[in-house]
Amino acid sequence: MPPKNHEINGTIESAWYVGDWKTLHAECGSISSSLSAQSLMKLAVACYQYGDFDTARCFIGKGSTAPSSAQYESASLVLGGIYNSLAKANYLADHVDIAEHYFQLSSSFSFDFQFSKQLSSARIQNQKEQLTNEVGYDINFMIHERKLANKSLKLDSIDQLLGDAYAFLPENNVWARLSDDEFGYSDGDAIEQRILDAVKSCNDVSVFSSELLPHQTDWPSEYHLSADRTNLLRPFVGDLAGASVLELGCGCGAITRFLGEHAGQVVAVEGSIQRATIAAERCRDLKNVTIIQDKLQDVPFEAQFDVVTLIGVLEYSQIYVDADDPIHYVLQRALTYLKPGGQLIVAIENQLGLKYFAGAPEDHGVGLMAGINDTYGENTPITFGRKELEKRIKKAGFSSVQTHLSLPDYKLPSLIVHPAGYNNENFELGSLLANTAYYDRQGIANPLFSLESAWDVISRNGLSADLANSFLMFARKDNGTNVPPVDESPSDILSSRLASYYSPKRTQAASQEIVFTASDRKIDVNRRKVSSDWPNNDFAVEDYVHGRLHSQLVHQALQRKDWQITDLIDVIDIWVSALERDLLEVTSIELPDEQHAWQQFTRWLPKDYLDAVPRNLVVGNNNSYTVFIDLEWSFEHELPFELVLYRGLIITLTTITSIAKPADDQLISKQALLNSLLKHYGIELSEALLTSFATVMENLSRRAQGLTLVDHEHVQKIRLGDFKVRDLQASQQRKNAEATLYWCRKDEGFSEDKTVKRSYRLNEGFAKLSFELPKDNAEIRRLRLDFAGIEGCFIVDSIAISGNDGQPLWLWSHSIAELKHLGHLEVFNNFEDEKQQTCFISIGHDPQFELILNDDALNRLNHERQNGECVLQLRLKAFG
Repeated sequence: MPPKNHEINGTIESAWYVGDWKTLHAECGSISSSLSAQSLMKLAVACYQYGDFDTARCFIGKGSTAPSSAQYESASLVLGGIYNSLAKANYLADHVDIAEHYFQLSSSFSFDFQFSKQLSSARIQNQKEQLTNEVGYDINFMIHERKLANKSLKLDSIDQLLGDAYAFLPENNVWARLSDDEFGYSDGDAIEQRILDAVKSCNDVSVFSSELLPHQTDWPSEYHLSADRTNLLRPFVGDLAGASVLELGCGCGAITRFLGEHAGQVVAVEGSIQRATIAAERCRDLKNVTIIQDKLQDVPFEAQFDVVTLIGVLEYSQIYVDADDPIHYVLQRALTYLKPGGQLIVAIENQLGLKYFAGAPEDHGVGLMAGINDTYGENTPITFGRKELEKRIKKAGFSSVQTHLSLPDYKLPSLIVHPAGYNNENFELGSLLANTAYYDRQGIANPLFSLESAWDVISRNGLSADLANSFLMFARKDNGTNVPPVDESPSDILSSRLASYYSPKRTQAASQEIVFTASDRKIDVNRRKVSSDWPNNDFAVEDYVHGRLHSQLVHQALQRKDWQITDLIDVIDIWVSALERDLLEVTSIELPDEQHAWQQFTRWLPKDYLDAVPRNLVVGNNNSYTVFIDLEWSFEHELPFELVLYRGLIITLTTITSIAKPADDQLISKQALLNSLLKHYGIELSEALLTSFATVMENLSRRAQGLTLVDHEHVQKIRLGDFKVRDLQASQQRKNAEATLYWCRKDEGFSEDKTVKRSYRLNEGFAKLSFELPKDNAEIRRLRLDFAGIEGCFIVDSIAISGNDGQPLWLWSHSIAELKHLGHLEVFNNFEDEKQQTCFISIGHDPQFELILNDDALNRLNHERQNGECVLQLRLKAFG
């Protein structure tokens, strides 16, 4: 009795799943007109595999009469068959990786459900065995041999290699070696999709793209998009020119973009297809950049590159590399990729970084003090101290290692200290190191000591290289001759460099490079703009002034327990005296209309004294002399003494990372301390003068960041928060946290100058925090709330915004739909006893989200702010 149609359909279905084309082809003689369209198409595909094209066309003709609802599925089956044929053909042509790619595509089109990896793998393996029987040699052995050959493949042409070892994915603009293995490192799908969308939306994706600035809204987006990332390699740009570079672990392409703009041929490798896609999009207009999705240890290169980089990568080797000693293995693989005489660049956190001693959480989520206590696990990220890492690099086969220091870290550095810098006793490095503490974007919630003061004594004792937060190491491969490798760069200025400083958070037009160099016992300061013709523009050379920065003296005064305002005044008097010494011999000047109120001032300073602030005043031993340096900004006319004093005090107070407990608790408020200091120096400022000063300061910041300038009607009123106060005895019993409210316009990014910060206690009851949005005509379109810079649990009872009359403008309904851009947070709703509460679990050190207010609520908020302050109130309790 012939088999029934449902039996034939079942046989066809089973053979289809495992790729048994021989069985399918044998069923062709048993068909009837009532077989399903899908079965007919599967038989047609089997006929194509065997070259039986006439029978295949017959089946396709019969299957095409199926209802339109089934025609999409039928077309998918045919596509699956086409890809399967391509896979087999590429195997026979020895194109292993391309064949694997087509087999994967075939599986995705062939199954009418979300195919499992196990079924797909079984289908591919079955077909390999069929091919072995048909062609007479072991396909699996051929694949194994090919993969071994790939690991040591040496080709003169990168293009030839790519076509041979990878499949190009046009939808991603990435070359990929597809496999079942997944690469787990990610900032989260939602965050990375947001970054990809941001890059795609910008016409200009260059390093200094102004279009990318508004998209830098939180730590992940700033890390992946900020131009400050590239400061890490700027001192070495002359040696990258024309060099072939292999970037291992390129992430979302921030460094890749810089290399593409300044180096020769660049090949960037990233394990995550999502991140590789973002990197490719960031470099879409650079013809010299190629993005590969693959594991860094598997890329089939040998001795082809002048430079190989491991930037923020080596520390993860224990997680993603299967080897007895993953660190050693990765370093050795990097060595094989280099030409003789080539250099490996490693950027990594220091296990013994000063900020970790101060209580900063480990960057990799391995726990507080994990590095200090040396409690890394076998499957966790791991970092090393300077000497241990240098030994490991040399043990891997590199002939020499040169260690540079990256501050505040390698992620968003503003200062690179070169070996000659931390070894030169005549170079006052402490003040430079101290000034970087404030610019650590991740910060420390509860520091155990003042980083600014500690850096000074560390530098004096020659410990800077051992306690720097991050390292930037250059390791050279032996050049294959008897001539010893030269550690120094061929660049004349680099060979004598002590340190390289780059202005943080600047647009290209406002960014500057300051290089300290030494020669013949003399230190020079070399300054130039990072303009469009950088690095070909010339340096302007200035004399180096020995001494301590006045801002260091201010910090020191605030680190003594029970300090009083008189202690601070004694120090600030030094700076005030230096300003008074340089007063101009005029009592009035001609002013524009918007500064007409300044006519009341009688003391005037030169127009280039806008930056004559404490951090730009060098003080000699025993206050024997004072000299202003780095007066970068010049105003359109002379400046009132009161403006320079006001700006200098605000900059100094806001950049102090922590203080000791003062004798008077009111001095914990920066605003209260500022008001007291102004009163002491006899300065009374009306609201109109405060607004005009704020306008000057706001526009100076905007000019530096490349933002549109504002007039006095749209400027934000300056409000200072509280200091972080170190109370060691109390910190053993309880911890402080600091919540921050950010606001900005629609086309701007969030910045510290538009924030309100409020401190509260962890591990206690509910705290009610009030964030004042100042009276202002400037429009607000975005609001972001940061709970604290820690991992923890945050239970939110309510978030509400009220107008200047106290009436509610907006109340959070506890709907997740009213929040966006959640960073490092998981959210759980808990509605018990008719009380709405939402629990936020922080899975990182920067928990945050934006509030979604509809246009009506935003318009009412902005209208109310024209007449007075509005307030956002947050009621929460936190555990951490």
